[in-house]
This record gives sequence, structure tokens and C-alpha cells, in this order.
Amino acid sequence: MNVLGHEVEILSYDIVYHGDAITLRGLRNGIRAVAAHAQRFTDSIKEGLRLLTSGAPGPAHDVRPIAGAPVETFQYFSAATGEHVLAWRVACQETAP
Repeated sequence: MNVLGHEVEILSYDIVYHGDAITLRGLRNGIRAVAAHAQRFTDSIKEGLRLLTSGAPGPAHDVRPIAGAPVETFQYFSAATGEHVLAWRVACQETAP
């Protein structure tokens, strides 16, 4: 599919991505602020993966990460808010009912 001159890849429906994002504020506040953001992001990934693999009740109780799937990370700048966002996701599949 093409949207405004950009090719958009349609992903397979048997894979669903789960992850999280954190908003970064104060990027110009020195090394301590950057270290705190990095720790928040790492903690987000650890907690998210723990929840996904545990099967705990919640929005992702019926999915598990695909074995060997990488955790994908990316950042983007929101022109609407003027903030940077760090996001992560991992490919998952539904568990058998």
C-alpha cells in the first residue's frame, strides 16, 4: 500500500506486537537526566517482557513473545508535543485457548 508516496508494509495477522513507550522531557538537563531516562526505558522493557512471559491477567494475558524474537527499539519526535518518545516492541503470537 502507498500513502502519500511512502510504501506501507502490511504485517501478518498471526503476529501481534506488544511493547511500551516512555516520553522524554528535559533532554538538555545533563547526564543524570539522560541516565534516568535510560533506566526508565530499560525498566519498561524488563517489566513488559516479564508480564508477557508470565501470562498474568491483563491486556496481554493471551499472547507470548515469539521465541528468539528481538526486542525492537526506536525513538521519535512528536511535533505536536515537542517531546521525544522512546518505544519498544516484541513480536508475539496468541496462545492456544
